[in-house]
Amino acid sequence: MAVTPDAETKARGERLEEAIGVLKRFNAAFKASRMYSPEHGLTQECLSVLEGPLNVYLGKHGPLIANINRYTVSFNFLEEEEQMEDVLTGMIFSMYARQIRRLTILPGAVPVEVQHLLSILVMTRDTVRRLGGVAHLLWQRGVGHITVYELTLPPDEVSFVDDEMLSAILGRAPLFLENREELLAALKGEPPQIARFLEETFGVLLKSMTDDGQQQKLEAMFQGMRTLDRIIVDELPEDGARIYDSLARAVLMLQEPLGPPLRGLIVRKAGRDPLALALLQHLAEDDLRRVVFDAFAHPGDSQEVAEAVAVSLGWAPALARQIIESAQRVLAPRGVVIDLAALPLDGVQGLPLDSELGAVLAGRPEEVGPPSADLVAEARRALVGLDERMARVEAIETAFDLLQHLDDRARFESLVDLLVAGLSLAVAEGNYRVLLRMMHSLRTLADNLPEERGEIARSAIGRLLTRDLIRSLVEWLNAGEAGRDRGISEVYRFFEEYKDDVLGHLLDQLTDEERIGIRRTICAVLVRIGENRVPALTSKLADPRWYVVRNIVGILGELSDPAVLRYLEETLEHQDARVRKETMRVLAQRDSPEAIAILTKLLQKPDEETRRQAARWLGVSGNDLAVPVLVQILERWDPLLRDYPLRRETIQALARLGSHAALPVLRRLAGRRSLFFRAKNHELRTLAQQAVAAVERRVGA
Repeated sequence: MAVTPDAETKARGERLEEAIGVLKRFNAAFKASRMYSPEHGLTQECLSVLEGPLNVYLGKHGPLIANINRYTVSFNFLEEEEQMEDVLTGMIFSMYARQIRRLTILPGAVPVEVQHLLSILVMTRDTVRRLGGVAHLLWQRGVGHITVYELTLPPDEVSFVDDEMLSAILGRAPLFLENREELLAALKGEPPQIARFLEETFGVLLKSMTDDGQQQKLEAMFQGMRTLDRIIVDELPEDGARIYDSLARAVLMLQEPLGPPLRGLIVRKAGRDPLALALLQHLAEDDLRRVVFDAFAHPGDSQEVAEAVAVSLGWAPALARQIIESAQRVLAPRGVVIDLAALPLDGVQGLPLDSELGAVLAGRPEEVGPPSADLVAEARRALVGLDERMARVEAIETAFDLLQHLDDRARFESLVDLLVAGLSLAVAEGNYRVLLRMMHSLRTLADNLPEERGEIARSAIGRLLTRDLIRSLVEWLNAGEAGRDRGISEVYRFFEEYKDDVLGHLLDQLTDEERIGIRRTICAVLVRIGENRVPALTSKLADPRWYVVRNIVGILGELSDPAVLRYLEETLEHQDARVRKETMRVLAQRDSPEAIAILTKLLQKPDEETRRQAARWLGVSGNDLAVPVLVQILERWDPLLRDYPLRRETIQALARLGSHAALPVLRRLAGRRSLFFRAKNHELRTLAQQAVAAVERRVGA
C-alpha cells in the first residue's frame, strides 16, 4: 500500500521526536560525565536512562545518524532545509570543536560504548588531537557500534573561545575540568600566545556586550583576568612568578581597542586588587611607563588619576611614587604637570590589604610568616568557591534533565530527594534564581507526569516551600538584590504561581515583622496574589496590633473584589484612629458608588472629627456622587456655626470635586454676610469665593 504524503510527514515528525528524545538523554549523560567519574551513581543513572530509548530507536529505524555543525544538528532522514536549531548547544559544540562532523550510532550499541565516547568528549581539544582524534580513540577502546566522521580544520579557523568557555572565564558558568586544562595550557605559553588568547577572549566579549558602557566592558574583562588568577594560584603555585611575568607582558602586547583601557584599569585597581598589583610588580621601568601612559590617557584628568593612584597604592608609597613620576616623564612633553606636593606619597597607609588572607593572596606572605593550613584552605575556598557553586547548579539541572525520563518509581523518588537537597543548598547559598527557575520547571513537569510520579514531584515542591524560604525571598526582594539580578519578575511569578502555599506564610511574616520596609514589600506581594483570597486576608483584621490591621486595609483597598467593602465598613469602627483614617483613604480611592455611600454615612456620625475626615476624603475621591450630600451640609441652617469645622472641610471638598452642581450653594455662601461670628463667617466666605473660582475654571462657567 502506498504511503500518503500526510502519513509520511507524520511518520517523519514522530521519528524526529524520538531522535531528539535520545539526544536529550545523551546530553544529560554528557553533563554528568563532565562533573563526575564514570563510576558515579548519577553518571550510571544517566547511561541507564539513555539505553532504553536508544535501543528502541535503533530497533525501529536503524542507525542514528546526526550531522554536526557549530550549534546545530540535522539527521539523515531530514531534508537539508529542515535542519533544526538544537538547544543542546554545549554538547553539540563539544563534538564540533573536536572536529566531529557526523556521529553514527549503530544497532547493538551498548552503554559502555556510549561511556567511552563521552569520556573522549570531555577531554580537552588539544588532548584529543595529540592522541590521534576521536575516531582513533574509539578504535583503540574497541568501540564498534559508534563511528564518527572527522573534518580537519586549519588552526586559524578553530576558535579557542566558544560561548561556554567565555561564560566560564567571566564567572557566569562552571569552570569544568576541560575548560580549566585548556586555560592552564594557554597560561603556560609564551607572552605572544597568551596575548592572542586574551585578544580572542576579550574580542568575543566586546562583541557580546553591545548594549553595555565602556566601564562595564572593562570590569567584565578584568573579571576574566581574575579567573585566570584563580587558576594560577590554585593550580600553578610553583610557576606563579614566571606566569605572572608572562601575563603582564601579554597585557602589554594587547592593541586597540582592548589594551589601553584595560591597562589603565589595572593601574587604578593596583591598591585594592592583588592581581593588578602582581602584574604591575612584574613590569620593568620602561614597561611601567607604557602602562602609566594608558592610565593617564586623558591629560585633563591627570591630577585626578594621580590622586587615585597615590591613594590606591598608599600602603606601597615607593611604588606609587615610581608610577606617578613615570607619568610625569611621559606627560611632561605634552605640557601636563602633576602636583606631587598635593599627593599622599610618603608613608600614607591608604587602603591596605590588612588581613592575613589578603597579604597571602597579594603575594606578600613574608608579612605574616608561613601560612597556616586553615589559611590555605580559606584562600582556596575564596578562589574556587564560585566555580563550585556554579558546578552545583549544573548538577541540579542535570538531575532535573534525568528526572524527565525516569519511569521507575523508586529511582524517580531517589532522584527527587537528590534534587531537593541540591535546591535546599542553593537556598542556603542565596542562589534564589536557580531555585525559582527549577521550581517552575519542576511544577511544569509534575503537571505532565502520570499521577504517581506527578504527586512525588509536587511533594518535592511542598518540601521546598518553607517559611524560611518565603522570608528569605522577601528579604531578597526588599534589599533590591532581585533587581540587580533582574529577577524581580521571577520572584513575583513565584509568589503568584504558589499563592495558595505562600499566603499563610506571608501573613504570618507580616504580623511578626517590625521593619516598615519589609512590611511594605510583603504588602506589595500580597496585593499581587490577593485577588479571590479575601477571607484569608481578612483573618488578620482581628489582630491586636493597629499597624497590622492598617496594612491589611491597604491591601484590601487595592483588590477589585467587591466583597472587601463589607470588611472595610467594619474597620471604620476600629478603635484606632489610624486604622479608621486608612479605611477612609482606600474607600475614596475605590471611586465606586458603594464606597461613596459608605463614606457618606460617616457624615451622620456624632463624632466631629469623623465627619470632618469623611468630608475631606469625599472631596479626594473625585466622584460627583458625593456632591449632593456635601451640598446638603452647606444648605443646613446653622446660624451658630456649630458645624463650622465640617462646613469648612465641605467647601474645600466641593472645590476639589469641581462639580457645576455645587456652584449655586457656593455662590450664596460667597456673597453672604453676617453680624455674628464675623471671623468664622469671613473665613467661610473667602473659602467659598475660592471654591467658586476653582469650579468655574474647571467647568468653564
